[in-house]
Amino acid sequence: MGKKRNSSNIASINTKLAKQVEERDRIVKVRKHRFYAIIGFFAVIFLVLGFQIIQTKYNLGKVNNQIEAKQETLQKTKAKNKKLDKQVELLHDNNYLQKILRQKYYYSKSGETIYSLSDSSK
Repeated sequence: MGKKRNSSNIASINTKLAKQVEERDRIVKVRKHRFYAIIGFFAVIFLVLGFQIIQTKYNLGKVNNQIEAKQETLQKTKAKNKKLDKQVELLHDNNYLQKILRQKYYYSKSGETIYSLSDSSK
């Protein structure tokens, strides 16, 4: 039992059963190779599509952030525009226009005297 056997002394049996076993082993080997090739192919496709999905999700997040920022800017601009429209509307009112002219430019009605008082709180 302690002897090593030399593999060159062993001859293969060329019987019908041995040939069938060899053919079955060859078919199993080919099927395994084909299976691993298909699994590898689908793994590569899965990785490529997964990367594209992740990249698209990242870009979507960036675009959504930009949209939120632009909507904020739009809301501020709309509020400012509304305020300016209100001022334009007030400037078409003669009473308001006269009031502004008197305050800023010290215009007066006929017979009216304007006194300029300094603001002591400044």
